[in-house]
Amino acid sequence: VKRGPPMEALVLDTAVAGEGNKPRPRVTKRREKNRDAARKSRRKQTERADELHEELQSIEQSNSALQKEIAKLKKDLRLYETALERHKPHCPKWWKCPNIFIQLVGEEEFKKDRLKNKEKEKQVKNQEANQETL
Repeated sequence: VKRGPPMEALVLDTAVAGEGNKPRPRVTKRREKNRDAARKSRRKQTERADELHEELQSIEQSNSALQKEIAKLKKDLRLYETALERHKPHCPKWWKCPNIFIQLVGEEEFKKDRLKNKEKEKQVKNQEANQETL
């Protein structure tokens, strides 16, 4: 792109040429092009800001929906944990599915309960074997 002299030089050039305050057509055309370019740049900047604003709103809505889903899932988890904890005393074989109970009661408590349940299971088997022999 070929560039001409700076604007100030052009303005001074017109004064020296003796035309007074009337700028030459070349200067006028250049100023007009500059105004158009500035206008176009501002319009693009405004459009980009509008796009970003719309994108922000979309992301905020998505975030809000995800936060609600997280809250619902946490509530469901608490309900299931409570139901599982209530069911535990009625289920003699709960320790065969350890992952859930380890999370609920902790590994040490799980191991203690598991040993107790194994002992109970052995007692039940022994009682059943004794009844069969009778």
